[in-house]
Amino acid sequence: MTKIIDEYWTKAKSALNLPADMPTPISWGFGDGGEMADRLGQLVVDGIKTATCSAALAYDEENEAYPVLGEYNIVLDSNEKPMCVIQNTLLAIKKFNEIDEAHALLEGEGDLSLKYWQDGHKAFFGEKYFAEDMPLIIEHFKMVYKGR
Repeated sequence: MTKIIDEYWTKAKSALNLPADMPTPISWGFGDGGEMADRLGQLVVDGIKTATCSAALAYDEENEAYPVLGEYNIVLDSNEKPMCVIQNTLLAIKKFNEIDEAHALLEGEGDLSLKYWQDGHKAFFGEKYFAEDMPLIIEHFKMVYKGR
């Protein structure tokens, strides 16, 4: 699968006029994969979803670096095929109970309400991470390439 992602990045770099030697960025699918990756990835491609969040504890447990402002990511579908390239435009850490209607709207899911966002994210983070005051890594992004 790496070859497909590398080839996709080569096309994206050319379209974005990025340096040819720029390394392939991190690639990932939204949510827990499967249907969720397809559905949320399509919201990005359609220009509806321009933000996401992650449990900071998940990054910490995996000893994984937090996202970086300005970095590119390749969004994958459930088959790990590239859907688009996004670039982070804002990063913040907020507690779950500090999330407002504006952020819920940017995440672009369901009826776009804060209640829908809260219910869906409580279920997603589940017993492993969920707490009202859990720290979330907030990312705003723009889609910069969506060739297939």
